[in-house]
Formats: sequence, C-alpha cells, structure tokens
Amino acid sequence: MVKKICGYIFKKLKLKKIIAGTYSVAKSSQKILIKNNFKLEGVLKKQIFFKNKRIDLHFYGRTK
Repeated sequence: MVKKICGYIFKKLKLKKIIAGTYSVAKSSQKILIKNNFKLEGVLKKQIFFKNKRIDLHFYGRTK
C-alpha cells in the first residue's frame, strides 16, 4: 500500500518529497518505511506521552 501511495504522490500529484512520522515503539511501521526507500531524517526526543511514559518521534523522508 505504501508503494502505491508513493507512486501516486510522485506521478499524479508531482510532489518532490514525502515525510512520515512514527513513534519509536512502532518498529513494524519503521520497517515498512525503510523497505519503501524512506530514510530516517530526524528524531524528536521524548515528544510523545504514550502509556504513561515519554517516547521519541521518528521522522522519515523520501524524495523522488
């Protein structure tokens, strides 16, 4: 699904870059993004309050 969405965004919408964010505990989501050529671009430390503790927010980006 991510591959199809990226294709649509780059081909039909003609955007140059896609950015996606995941929680640090969402390892499966991170693997899906990496598998679809997204690169880790930044980490915001302790930005999200999740299950009574602070966790990091990871940002991934992909250019055309």
